[in-house]
Amino acid sequence: MSVHLSRRSVLSLAAALPVLAHAQSRPAPPRELLALAGQCVLTGWHGRGVPRAVESLASMGALGAVLLASHNYADRAQLQRMTTLLRGLGPRNARPLVTVDQEGGAVSHLSPPLTRMPSMTALGNVDDLDLTHRAGAAIGHELRAVGVDVDLAPVLDARTNPRNTVVLGRVFSREPERVARHGVAFIDGLWSAKVLASAKHFPGHGDTAVDSHAGLPRVPHNLARLEQVELVPFRAALPSVASVMVGHIVFAGIDPYNPATLSPAIVDGILRQRLQYDGVAMTDDLQMTAIRRTHGHVRAVELAIRAGCDLAMLAHNAEFARQAIEHLARLAETDAVLRRRITESAARVGRMRAKLDSVTPPNPYVVDAERLRTEIESRRAGLNFRSASAHHDPTIPH
Repeated sequence: MSVHLSRRSVLSLAAALPVLAHAQSRPAPPRELLALAGQCVLTGWHGRGVPRAVESLASMGALGAVLLASHNYADRAQLQRMTTLLRGLGPRNARPLVTVDQEGGAVSHLSPPLTRMPSMTALGNVDDLDLTHRAGAAIGHELRAVGVDVDLAPVLDARTNPRNTVVLGRVFSREPERVARHGVAFIDGLWSAKVLASAKHFPGHGDTAVDSHAGLPRVPHNLARLEQVELVPFRAALPSVASVMVGHIVFAGIDPYNPATLSPAIVDGILRQRLQYDGVAMTDDLQMTAIRRTHGHVRAVELAIRAGCDLAMLAHNAEFARQAIEHLARLAETDAVLRRRITESAARVGRMRAKLDSVTPPNPYVVDAERLRTEIESRRAGLNFRSASAHHDPTIPH
């Protein structure tokens, strides 16, 4: 097959060759810095099996975590083979944490083969903390059985804006106090099965009207408002949760220029200093439109780490993750501030990983996810029936 190049194409290619040659000839960053930088990145990918880039990074301890979903496996057997492989890559104290989105309801990315549990909204409506704890334990039990370490749940947003669609059906309640109670119960349930939780979307995605997958939400809230509403569930959960996912929302009363994921005022100022949280702060996916429109993936990872985040998520492309890791490592060779940041973050990720070796509290429940799913659905149906009856019965005061 012949290829015809125009004169302009030839000239453009000739101009690019020295740049490409220089990039290819640059020495690799020191292995130590690659390992530190890699511990600050979480990646997912499309396609079944484990990509070569992931195996390569993980084998040298240069990948903090991976994100799995149903598009990565054909059946339960392949899923378990993948988690076994991933958990065996690299040094034991630096292996990638296996992470999934298994909230229950619509966001159940390992269902099938795992049970699709009812949503957090169903649990919040029933409002039985014991039931919520058991739901967390049931989800955690199934995740642990297939080799998962971290569940990106619970959602601790209070859905105060009725136009909010991104967390519709995913939250426990519009009432911050109820969200707080059920969030803690769910986290404790997951941990009873030795699965770590990640509370999201800090400092709160519940009052937005724009989906951050499609655009950048902005709200006018200042710190006083956050203390009254959005921070209530997170403040309750922080003592027991292993990680917090920071959302892509601009809070104009605090930082009018940057989304929370890239904002030192929010991550370092509020999460670290005001709330005194020393667990892992991870970003929501930096490939979402809210970030991608204004920042490339490499720059977004750098800005998130500088803001105080510890794990930068690139959920759809392992090659992007490799590029971002190399970028961080190269900068850290001469940037002492960034080097200190990736060292701190790698240490936090390491402590999170080490927690999986600690003893979990006794689990008093016999976990049967399918039976529990039926119980939750039955109780929700009964609640809806009573509510409808009360609405139509003229003898019942309202």
